[in-house]
Amino acid sequence: MTRQISQKFSLWNTISIDNKIQYSIFSFAFMVLLITTITMSLSTNSHFHDSSQRQITVLAEALAGNSGAALTFNDANAGLTILSALNNNPYIVSAILYKDKQVFAQFPASAKTPLFSDTIFDEKIRFDEGFYYSVAPVMVNGNQLGWLRLQTQFDAWQLIWQQFIITFSGLLAAIVLLTLFMSYWSKKQITRPLLALSKWATSVYQHKDFSARATKQSDDEIGQLTDSLNAMLSELSKQESIISLNQSLEEEITERKKTEHALIAMCDKAEQANRSKGNFLANMSHEIRTPMNAIIGFIDIVLEGDLNDKHRKHLRTVRNSAKDLHNLLNDILDVAKLEEGKVELEQAPFSVKNVVDHVVRTFEMAAKHKGVQLIQRITPSLPQGFLGDSLRLKQVLMNLMGNSVKFTDSGSITIAVEQLEADKLQFIIRDTGIGIAKDKLGNVFDNFNQADTSISRKYGGTGLGTTISKSLVELMGGEIWLESDIGVGSTFYFTICITPTDEMLIDEHFSIDTTLLKTQKSLQILVAEDVEQNAELLRIRLEALGHHITWAVNGLKAVEAFPSEAFDIVLMDIQMPIMDGLQASKEIRKLPNGKSTPIIALTASVLHEDRKACFDAGMDGFVSKPIDFNELFTEMAKLLNSSFPLSDSENDNVPTFIGPVEIPYIDMQRGINTWGSDQVYIANLKQFAQRHQVSMLPIKTAINTRDFEQGLSLLHALKGTAGNLALTELYGELQMMNDHFKCHNIEAAEAHIAILTQTFERSLTLIEELIQPSSDSNIYSIITKQEVLEQIKHLQALFEHCQLDDTLFKKLLHQLPSLKTPDELTTKLGCAIEDFDFDMATITLTDIEILLNKEPVNEVS
Repeated sequence: MTRQISQKFSLWNTISIDNKIQYSIFSFAFMVLLITTITMSLSTNSHFHDSSQRQITVLAEALAGNSGAALTFNDANAGLTILSALNNNPYIVSAILYKDKQVFAQFPASAKTPLFSDTIFDEKIRFDEGFYYSVAPVMVNGNQLGWLRLQTQFDAWQLIWQQFIITFSGLLAAIVLLTLFMSYWSKKQITRPLLALSKWATSVYQHKDFSARATKQSDDEIGQLTDSLNAMLSELSKQESIISLNQSLEEEITERKKTEHALIAMCDKAEQANRSKGNFLANMSHEIRTPMNAIIGFIDIVLEGDLNDKHRKHLRTVRNSAKDLHNLLNDILDVAKLEEGKVELEQAPFSVKNVVDHVVRTFEMAAKHKGVQLIQRITPSLPQGFLGDSLRLKQVLMNLMGNSVKFTDSGSITIAVEQLEADKLQFIIRDTGIGIAKDKLGNVFDNFNQADTSISRKYGGTGLGTTISKSLVELMGGEIWLESDIGVGSTFYFTICITPTDEMLIDEHFSIDTTLLKTQKSLQILVAEDVEQNAELLRIRLEALGHHITWAVNGLKAVEAFPSEAFDIVLMDIQMPIMDGLQASKEIRKLPNGKSTPIIALTASVLHEDRKACFDAGMDGFVSKPIDFNELFTEMAKLLNSSFPLSDSENDNVPTFIGPVEIPYIDMQRGINTWGSDQVYIANLKQFAQRHQVSMLPIKTAINTRDFEQGLSLLHALKGTAGNLALTELYGELQMMNDHFKCHNIEAAEAHIAILTQTFERSLTLIEELIQPSSDSNIYSIITKQEVLEQIKHLQALFEHCQLDDTLFKKLLHQLPSLKTPDELTTKLGCAIEDFDFDMATITLTDIEILLNKEPVNEVS
C-alpha cells in the first residue's frame, strides 16, 4: 500500500506544472459538479416521492369521500363514474373500489384486479416494483363501508432523471472549456514565469555562471521568488569568491608548508652538518694539538744544541709557524665550543684595570718595535672589583688589540674603558691603522673571513679572532660593533654586563711569598681531602708557615675530628667518598662549636650553581682547584680578618725554572710556585710517577663495565693531583674524560681513552726525565736568579782574559730566555762570541746583569 502511494506521488511529481494546474482545476470542478448533482438528485428524489405520496394520499382520500354515496346506495355505475374522473391523470394506473371485500368498481375496466387480501390494506401507502399504492377507507357517518385503492406509475421520475443527466453533461462540457481557459491563463500568468525561472536556474547550474540574474515579470509571489533567487545567487557568488579565495589560500599555505618543511629539513641538515663540522674541527684540533706541543717542545730542545746560524734560523721559522698553528687550533677549538654552547662563564672577583694593564704590557714590545704608541684610558671612577670571567674578557681584548697592532704600522692605539651603567661597561680599541672599507664591515665578524682577502695574504690571520670575540661578548650580555675608514683607522666598541663587587681581589701578578696571610698565632686547620697527595700539598704549604694541620680522609672523618680540636678554619673538599663536603659542612654547623668556624670549599667546579650550593651548605669561602695559593691565602685572610703578611721574609730568590719557553705537558714554574720549593715539587712529581704507573687500567675497566661512579671517583683523585702538580695537558684530558663520565657518554669515553692514555704516558716520561740527576746535558734544571748572576760574573772574569767556558756559555744562553732577557741582547751576545769579540761580549753581559738586577723575575707562562 505504501509502495503504491509512493509510486503515485512519484508519477505526479513528473507531471509539468501546467498539466498539474489543468488536472487540479478539472478535478476540482468535476468533483463539485458531481457532488452537487448527487446532492440535488437525492434531494429531488426525496421531494418527488414525498410530494407523490401526499398527492396520491389526498387523491385517494378525496375519491373515498365521494364514493360513500355509491357504496351506500350500492350504485356501481356511480362508483365507476367517480373513478372515471381519473382518466385525465396520466400517472394513475388503476383505481379500485372495494365493498365487503369484493371489487365494487374499477378503472380502467381492463386493469388487473388483485385478489382481496387484508394485507393490502395494512399500509396507507407503499412503493412496490416501481408503483405507488395508496388505500383509503370509505366512511359514511363514521361507518366504514369499503376501501379505495389507487395505483400510480413512476414514469414521471424517469423523465426528471433524464433532465438531470442532460443538465449534468452540459455543465461538464462547460467545466472542460473553463479548465482549458484557466490552463491558458495560468500558463501565461504562472507557468511561463516559473518555466523561465527553471530554465534560468538550469543554465546557471550547467554553466556555473553566478553572474546571471533572472528577469522579474511581476510583483506577486513569483516576483518575490525571483528577487529571492537573485539575492541568493548574489550570496552564492560572494561565497564562491570566498571559497575560491580560500582554496587559493589553502593551496598557497600548503605550498608554503611544503617549502617550510623543506627549509626546516635543509636547516636541520645544515645544523647537523655544522655540528658535525664543529665536532670534527674540535676533535681534529685536539688531536693535532697534542703532537704539536711535542713538536714545539723538541724544536726548543734542538735550538739549545750546537747549530749554525742557518739551521737555527730555519728552526726558529718552524717553531714560529708551529706556534701560529697551535694558536689557530686553539681558536678553532674555541669556535667549536662556542657554537655548541659549551662555553660557561666563570663568576669570580677581578680587577678590570689589572686585565687592561696585562693586555697593554703584552703588546707593549711589539708596538714599540713598530713605533706605535699604546695609550690606556680608564675612567677614574671605575670600581676596583667586578664579578665575572676575567680570562674571557682578556681573550676578547687580546684578539682586538692583536688586530690593531697587526694592522697599524704607525701612529697610536688607544684602549679605553667607560662605565655606562652600574653593571655595564664599554671598551673601546681605536687605532690609526689601514682601516676597512664601509662595504666590508659586515664580514669582519664572520668565521674564517676578513674584510679583504688581500689582507690575509699580506698580514696573515684566519679571521677567527673577531668571531670568537663577538660570541664571547654576546655570552657576557653585551654587543660589539665597528667603525672604520680606509687609511684613517678602525675603532672597535663592545659592551659587557658585569656586576661590581666589594669582595677581596686577587692580584694576578701577586707574589705568593710577599703578600701572604699573617696571624699572630699558629692556626689549627682541619683539612678534609680524600686524595693523599692533595692533602700533602696543603700540609707542606701551611706547615711551612707555622700552622698545625689535621687531615681527614673524607667528610665523615672531618665531622668526627672537628669536636676534638678548637679549629680556627676548615678547608673542605667537595667530592669525597662516604660523605661529601656539602653534607659534612651541614653536620659541622650543627655542632656546638661549629657555627662560627670559617669553612672554605675546595672544588674543581667554578659554576655559579656549585658555588651557591656551597654557600647554602653553610660554607663561607670558595677556592677552585687546582689550588692557587694566592687565592687560598687571600680567602683565609678575609675570613680570619687578618691583613698581615703571613711570612716575615721577602724571598727575593724565588726558584725559577730554566728550560724551553714552553715545556710540553708540564708548567714547571707554576708547579714550583704552588709547592713553594723546587725540591718538594720534584719529589712529589717523582711520587706521582711511582704511584700511578698503572692508573689507566682501572679507568679502562670502569669504561668496559659502564661503572660511571667508580670512574668518576678515580678521575676525581687523579685530576686533582695532576692539577696541583701543574701537569696541564694531563689535567685537561682528565677533565674531558670526567665530563664524558658525568654525561654517561660511553662512546665518547671509549674514543677519548686512547688520547688520555697517550697524554698520561708522555707526562710520566717527561717526569722521569725531569727527576734524573742534573747534568750539563740535561736541558731541564731548576735555578735561581742569583745563580744566573754568578754565572755571568764567572764568564765576565774569563772574557777579561779572552777565555771561554763553552759549556757554561751555552747553558747561560739556554737560561736567559726564561729570565725574560730580550732576544736582541741574547743574539748580540752570541754574535760577539762567534766573532771572538770578548769586549763586546763583556759589555753585553753587563747590560744583561743590570737588567736582571733591576727587573723582578716573572713566572714563565
